[in-house]
Amino acid sequence: MSYGIAKAIKDYIPKYQEQLKQMKKNNDSIIGYCRKSCTSEDDEARVRLLQSMANKLKARSLVDRVYVSPYSMANGKIRSRDFSRDYDLSGMEDITGTTQDMISYISITPNVSHVVLDFAGLTTDVNDLKQFLL
Repeated sequence: MSYGIAKAIKDYIPKYQEQLKQMKKNNDSIIGYCRKSCTSEDDEARVRLLQSMANKLKARSLVDRVYVSPYSMANGKIRSRDFSRDYDLSGMEDITGTTQDMISYISITPNVSHVVLDFAGLTTDVNDLKQFLL
């Protein structure tokens, strides 16, 4: 029994990545999103943690673009995030922009698939998620 579970875990990422590659062949845009809560980390730690999440999205989920929200709560409205630009993302590599940039991109781009590391990475507000996806 444990062999079957271990094999399923081992085989998951390659199958997932193959599906993503097929989606890209069909001209789907795969975008990633990572968010950091409003906590007490200094800017250096915040950038390091966001960069780690972004790197995982690139490596595992083969995303074409990564958007970040450096200071947002999981239960906050997605469309209200990152209007203020009083933070510096220049220390981050391969970041496309913030939540507002992502919203702009999604609004003009057909066939976008959105990848987040976990459910709370985007939002914990199911109603807001439904509203965002409409």
